[in-house]
Amino acid sequence: MQRGSRLVVVFIPSKREIDELDNSVPYQKPLMDLCEKLGIDNFDLAPNFRKAFLRTYYRQGMHWNARGHKVAAEAMDSYLKRQVTQ
Repeated sequence: MQRGSRLVVVFIPSKREIDELDNSVPYQKPLMDLCEKLGIDNFDLAPNFRKAFLRTYYRQGMHWNARGHKVAAEAMDSYLKRQVTQ
């Protein structure tokens, strides 16, 4: 940590995971385990996307729609604010 900065790895869920298009293990799991082992802060957006009532990805393709960007921004804002107060 230099000048008070900290590394935070943010895991972005795939559309496959959120829309449950298959039963594959999310790519984040082994990477989260590695971050935990190395003491690196990490934050998974998947739970926030799962809680969203309306669609967060475009029907075609694998990109977020405007709502998906809003879900991600609000989740990261909340996470970072909690980290700053610690």
